[in-house]
Order: sequence, then C-alpha cells, then structure tokens
Amino acid sequence: MGSKINPFEQHVEKFVLGIAVLGVIAVGAWEFGVNESTVTFGGKKVPIATIDGELDREAQSLQSRLRDEAEPGVAFPELKRATSVLFAERLQQGSGADASIPANGPNLAAVLVKDGLSKDVTYHAPMFGAPTSLLVQSTSDAVTDEARSTFKEFLDPVLPDGVADITWVTPSALIDLEAMRTELGSSGGGDSKAIPTRWWGNTLLIADVVFERQELREDGSWGPATVVDPVGTQLAAELSFRKELEASPAPPELRGTIVETLKQHTEQQLVLRPEFYETKHGRWLEPSDAAPAAPVGLSDEELRKLRELNKAQDALKKLEAQRVRLEAELKELGGRLDAPAGDDKKKDKDNKSSGAGGDGGGGMGGGMGGGGMSGRRDPNAGKDAEKDKKRIQKTKLLDQVVKDIEAKKKQVIALGGTPKEPEKEANELDLAKAPSVRVWTHDVKVKPGGTYRYRCSVKLLNPFLGKGSVLTAAQQPLAKVSSIASATSVWSASYTVPRELAIFVTGANPRGRGQATLEVYRLHDGQRRMESFTVSPGDRIGQVASSKSESAGVDYTTDWFLVDIFVDAKVVNPKPDDEADPSDRIVVVIQDLRGKLLEYRAPRVDRGSAARATLKSEVEQAKAGATVNPAVDAPPSGGAPTGPAGGPGA
Repeated sequence: MGSKINPFEQHVEKFVLGIAVLGVIAVGAWEFGVNESTVTFGGKKVPIATIDGELDREAQSLQSRLRDEAEPGVAFPELKRATSVLFAERLQQGSGADASIPANGPNLAAVLVKDGLSKDVTYHAPMFGAPTSLLVQSTSDAVTDEARSTFKEFLDPVLPDGVADITWVTPSALIDLEAMRTELGSSGGGDSKAIPTRWWGNTLLIADVVFERQELREDGSWGPATVVDPVGTQLAAELSFRKELEASPAPPELRGTIVETLKQHTEQQLVLRPEFYETKHGRWLEPSDAAPAAPVGLSDEELRKLRELNKAQDALKKLEAQRVRLEAELKELGGRLDAPAGDDKKKDKDNKSSGAGGDGGGGMGGGMGGGGMSGRRDPNAGKDAEKDKKRIQKTKLLDQVVKDIEAKKKQVIALGGTPKEPEKEANELDLAKAPSVRVWTHDVKVKPGGTYRYRCSVKLLNPFLGKGSVLTAAQQPLAKVSSIASATSVWSASYTVPRELAIFVTGANPRGRGQATLEVYRLHDGQRRMESFTVSPGDRIGQVASSKSESAGVDYTTDWFLVDIFVDAKVVNPKPDDEADPSDRIVVVIQDLRGKLLEYRAPRVDRGSAARATLKSEVEQAKAGATVNPAVDAPPSGGAPTGPAGGPGA
C-alpha cells in the first residue's frame, strides 16, 4: 500500500517559485522606483540617467582648455627677479647636488626650456626693411572668351560689354628674404631673446603683398595713395587674406588657415606672383631685374626666329609651372583619377579650359585660366564626391598640359633652342633658402593715358599670434595682431599707360587748302595695329581700314578732326640756319568733335616721340607674330603725360 503525500508536499514547488517572483518584483521596485541608481563620476555620485549630459559637459570643458588662447589654469608665484638670475646666484653661493633648494626657489626649468615658455622672457619684436628695385611695365592684349565667362565678376567692372581688349600695369618689387630670416632669428641685442624657431618654422609665410598707386593730376601734383586690389584669376576670391589681416583682434582660427594654405608652395607663389587672366596672345612677360639686351648684327629673318624662340620658351616655362602645380594638387587630393569609360562629352571644353594653346599662338595666354588654382586649404572640408570630381578634372588638365609641353619642346628645338629644366624655377621660390624674390601684382584699374607711380610693402604671418599665455604683460598686444608689416618702399618712377588709340602727326603741308599725314594706332583684338591717313582741315581723322590694307576691317575712326595747318615763326629750330628745314616750323591743330579739347602738334616732335617708337615696335612685332617685350621703367612718353589724342602733350 503506497504512502500518502500531504498537500504541502504536493505544492512546495509552486510556493518556492511564487516567493522567487515576489522577490524579483520587490528588488525591481526598490531599484527603479524607490531608490534612484547612481554611479561615481568625477569623484561624486551622479544619477545614471544624467551620465550622458555629464560626459558631454566634461568633453566641452576639456576641449576649451586645449585651445591656444585658453588660460593655463595654473597659477605660478610671481618672482621679482628672473629665475635664471636666481639660479646663477645660487650656484655662486656653492649650492651642490646634496644641497636642498626651497620649493619656491630657482630651478632648472628656465635653463632647460630655452625656446620660451616662461612669462619673464622678453622676445625681440622683428622689424623688416622695405622692398626695393621697383619696376613698372604695361601690357596690352585681349582676354579669351573662356576667361571672360569664368571670371565675369572680376572683369565686368573693368571691360564694357563685348570688349575684350585690355591694357594693364604690372608693378613689381624685390624682397630681401635673407634679411627677413636673419631678423626673425635675431635677439635684437639687450635683454631680449630671439623668437623660438618653432614659432615661425624657420621659414617665411608672406600672407599679403601690398602695392599702392598714385595718379598724376592735371596740375602736376600726385593724388591720394590707393591700395591696388588683389587681381589675377582666383586670387582675389580664394587666396587673399587682406580683410582677415585687418581684423583686430585676429580670429583664433586665422593662424591655422594661413599656415595650412601658405605652406603649400603653389599657394604661396600665387600670393607673391599672381597670374593674369588667360589672354589670346600671351603678351605678358614676367618682370625682370634687368631689361634684356637688344641683339645686334642679325638679319630680319634671324630676328624673327629669335623672337619666336623667346615666345616659345616663355610659353614652355608657363606650361611647366602649370604642370608642377597640377601634380602637387593631385597629390594632395589623393592622386590621379581618370574619368569613367565613355565619359568624354566635355573633353573638348575641358581641354580648352586647361589654358594650354597651340604653337606660336599663345593659347596659354597671360594666365592659366584658373586651371592651376585650389584656394584656401581646409583638410576637413569637402565631400568625397566633390573631391573625386576635382581629381577627374585636374587629371584631364594635367594630361592636356603634358601633351602641350611635348609639342612646345619640339617647337623650341626646331627653332634652334634647348628646353630648360623646370626644377630651377621651383627652387628659386623656396622662401626658406632663396636670398631674394621679385613679387608683383596686376593693376587693371588704370586709365589709358594716365600717369602713375607705385610703392610696395609686405605682410608676414605674426609668429606671436596666439602666444599670449607665454608673453609678458608688456608684449601681450603682440599676440592679438595677425601680421607684421615691412617698411614701405619709396615711390617708383612715374609711368604713363599707353592709350588704346593714339594719333601722331608725321608730316604736313600748309600750301593750298593744306594736308597732313597722320598715323593712327589702335589696339584691336589684343594686337597693336596702325594705319596712315592724309586729311585736310575740316576732315575727320581715321576710318575703317579698306580691304586692301594689311589691317583690313580694323576701325581707326577717331573723335578728332583737323582744324588748321600753319607755320609758326616763333618755333625755335634746333638746326643751323643753313640746314634748317621750313617744315620743322609747321604746326598742326586738331580738336575733338565735342569742341572741348584742342591740341597743337609739331610733326617734328611727333615723329621723334618715344610713345610713337614704342607703339610702332609693337605693331611690327605683332605682324611677325612675336611677343612684345614690355619696356621696363621706360614710359612710352618718357614719363610725361600724353596729350588727349595719345601723342605728346602740346
């Protein structure tokens, strides 16, 4: 007979399970309802629900303390005397290795840390000399349609609608880089110390080159000095730090932006030597410290070949410089990236925008058409898709430039020249090693016929910027300015800008009704053209060239007409009486159609005018298809103002 199980034993498992469930419920109610959970954070108990906010606040606090301009957060006892002096005295008193030094006494820190971390150190504030050897030259050409479209916002205020011809001035100056580096590394004498090398990287970061212009007034005085705007491709929009440098106090992030940008060789070069917009004939030539000597004893054909060779070598130099820039930019972007197969719809357009031209024509123009630009550097900016797009575009540009380089080298060799290596030019612009560098800008806001002069100064990135925590109270203001300006140069010699249209009287006969022969010079499609006209009093000067003329279709029509021709007995003839020519006393009167301007012209003076000689040379070289070498510091009229019609003033 089996044993009988009592009710408790039958349901014991249920009782145990029920008690366990009740225990879990009680613990949960206590943990989440009655008692709020906490964790230890920063040495104190905080509710677990607020831990995310505490972490975020702590991260922000830590980030603010890591900034350059943040206070150190540690207070050091003020010493009445320099620690280095106190330490030297202690050594003289015989303190040895077994001697004890008070906690607030002198220590080795001031000796071991020699590059400036102590507030009792006064640093030498550098002062830079002025640029020297100012040169001024002008160039006449025509901007390409591509440049006109790409840089519309910069060119529209300068060129009227439909006009491509442009005359601009390029002032340049020489900067003594070696003297600047010496000044930055100098202690200046006295008790001051040299600036720590790591503050300026043992190189020069020139953030701005400032040229100022003055215009000669009608009364012979000079007008107010005006700063020339940074002009040339994308420099004005992307690389100029001029506005930021004027801000006071300087934005905290400015130093990093300037350093990141200017440490790139291509960007620093463009600040010092901006390119001009792409032009049709590539007439602009780099300013030189010495004008090239004119060749003598050569035939016309030899002169033509020499001019062609000079032009080809100049175009090759620009192409090589563009290749170096594109390779550097591609390396920074991550290397070459070819377009996907079949994506050739914009091939012709991309090739054109590369700025590389064919033989002899100068499709290179006066600039790179924006192909070699990259703007301010921000390593954290940009999306991958945009980056890949830039890589593809610059890869296409690079391939086209390489092809043009090979074609241009063949042309140089065919003309009897030897292609030069591009590495030398790159080394010349190493601001950490080069003894000097010639810098320039392009001034497009000059008026043809106006007379100007220029002066220059440069601005270097301030090595004290953001170093206020380690400067004395007296030198604290140094940490708030972004740049240190050099002294300003003296004014250059005056320079008169050639007119787009000029008139010169080369001969006249007062007999009968009277007739005068005049030469009219016109800038047409970027080239200087000339046509002679014979007119009588009352006739308008100039007309559209006939189909039989070498400059057929060029409009030489002027707003001037011939008024009178007479012999002036008061004119002093420089020749002896037995050799005097009566025609040398002839005076021709011309007047503008509005009747406000009246000029008296002596054919003898016009024929010997320096302005006429310059323009005539441009016409002859344009016919030969050669690049015109600008006359450096040799104004077309010897520096004197020209008359309203383009010739010498009466």
